[in-house]
Amino acid sequence: MRTKEYTTVKELSGPLMLVDKVSDVAYEELVEIELANGERRRGRVLEVSSEAALVQLFERASELGIKGVQVKFLGRGIELGVSEDILGRAFDGWGKPRDGGREIIPEKRLDIGGNPINPEARDYPVEFIQTGISAIDGLNTIPGTKTSHLLRSRSTSCSTGCSDYPTGQGAQKRGGIWSGVCRYGDNL
Repeated sequence: MRTKEYTTVKELSGPLMLVDKVSDVAYEELVEIELANGERRRGRVLEVSSEAALVQLFERASELGIKGVQVKFLGRGIELGVSEDILGRAFDGWGKPRDGGREIIPEKRLDIGGNPINPEARDYPVEFIQTGISAIDGLNTIPGTKTSHLLRSRSTSCSTGCSDYPTGQGAQKRGGIWSGVCRYGDNL
């Protein structure tokens, strides 16, 4: 892991810091800022050019000047240490336990950014089920088998007449309650 330190802070505006004369800095790289009094704050690279980097500060920017500030580019994105010990625990935004339990000893560290989603690589929804809920219908293209669990209702079951709804027809409103038809023709 490479780290680079700079003292060339050119400008500070709200939670944004412009660091001049940088090289080999990457987009979304984690940054540690050390103030003249030794206090440390964190941020990440929002934009980078051939000689400057725009850094977003995650913590307050008050009392932060441009003199005596060291900016360390850590050469990695924000990572979360994971292991089976995290199950059932509560953490802050940096992955530190806030439930009073012991620190986690990670088995591995994962970048929280993950891989970008490529809409071209997604399967086209062949058996779209209309739920009548705009957040699901308009914003998500969920294929039929993935949507079926969203449509379950306690008032409907297979015994209410599976043959009333053809396979893949979608959600139906019966008695003011939405119910759905799963891919296999079984009423939900």
